[in-house]
Amino acid sequence: MTRFAGYRLLGCPTCQAVHAVANLVSFNLMSFETWTDGQKVHALVDHREGVRQCASCDGVFLERETLFMGKARTRWRNDEEPYEIPAFLLRPANEPVWTMQRLREKLSAFFAWVMRGGLPAQASTHTDTGSSSAVANDAYVEYPAFCYVPDTALAGLIMQGSQSDELMLALRKLYWRYLNTPYRDTARRLIEKGRDPTLAFMASDLQTSNMRELLALLGKYRPEAVVTRAEIHRELGEFTAAVELLSALDGSDEEANTILKAARQQVAAPVPVVYAWQRKTPMA
Repeated sequence: MTRFAGYRLLGCPTCQAVHAVANLVSFNLMSFETWTDGQKVHALVDHREGVRQCASCDGVFLERETLFMGKARTRWRNDEEPYEIPAFLLRPANEPVWTMQRLREKLSAFFAWVMRGGLPAQASTHTDTGSSSAVANDAYVEYPAFCYVPDTALAGLIMQGSQSDELMLALRKLYWRYLNTPYRDTARRLIEKGRDPTLAFMASDLQTSNMRELLALLGKYRPEAVVTRAEIHRELGEFTAAVELLSALDGSDEEANTILKAARQQVAAPVPVVYAWQRKTPMA
């Protein structure tokens, strides 16, 4: 189950613009499809390797590089009002019995409260002549959320070459999965026709170059990412290196087992990871 509790206020490392990020209390990483390159299709939580973009200056950075500015209960900037018992739950002392009119009013107030997400109602400012409230002056101002860098922008960011190695590592991982997407589409069509999709995979020069660069960055900054490194070796056709990396791992790791099996069969294509709960029959 994915559950949130309030927000963290994070500042852009370039312009310090404050953004609100939902604070995850618990989360579920389940997805419709999980592939050996780490791509999750229709995932309940998609971290996108922590790559974020400022909603103000369009700067691109890792979320861990942001400035912690505090916490908030909501995304509204005027968040000082404490939570109180909503007025519609209070019964006036001089109201001895419920009336249908009063019940309708309370139900209406309740639904309005739900639609506001539990926030207090906006205060209304009336002129002396009784004109309508000045909504523009009373409107809540909302902290923006970080933008997600689209896959189509990854190549341009990588070509700039001005990012830190840590950010470049994250960008190249996203780009690796993005370049594998056309094969995924082909694989689904071939599977529907009962054909072996892995025979249709052949890494292009662009894919090979990106995987080589990514492998070097992982070796320098993430040597513990054994499963990811093994998958890259396998997609490069370096099956022996993949098997050597994975042979010593715990046999309960579904992703590692899938990659190891494909490497031993000398299959280079990305393949879906089938978890125990997805199998029609239990494993023998």
